[in-house]
Amino acid sequence: MAIEGAHDDSGWFDDETVFDSLGRPMRTYTHGPAPKPNTPRLMQLIEYDPLSGNVARGSVPTAEGTPDAQLVFDEYEFDTLGREIRHTTPWNATTTTSYDGFFIEMTDPLLKHTLTELDALGRPVTITDAANGKTKYAYAAYLMRFAR
Repeated sequence: MAIEGAHDDSGWFDDETVFDSLGRPMRTYTHGPAPKPNTPRLMQLIEYDPLSGNVARGSVPTAEGTPDAQLVFDEYEFDTLGREIRHTTPWNATTTTSYDGFFIEMTDPLLKHTLTELDALGRPVTITDAANGKTKYAYAAYLMRFAR
């Protein structure tokens, strides 16, 4: 475990990140965008999927010192290829993603579907939103993407 932090002018740690043995952040402590004097730092806990190494759970930022039992999390599930297949928010809104060859289908918490078609290099070529609106992409040299 390693700890990295930013010092203020007095030499005290201001922001702090605790890393696991693989160098991934496990817990962060930071001040909000406009901290007031004597305001607790914000804390966030991150847990990883043991198979894919992807983020499996991330707590909603909360006041430093909040007991772990009171933290609420965004949770993520992955398929055997390490691709996200489910994201559940702390209020139980779930987005699912399925993969079928060159197509990726996302279903949001309101059961609206977005379909992404990929080219042979895995780049999006057509995205069809829930209202059947389509955005098409073309690619030029140096992988530059253009919307059509």
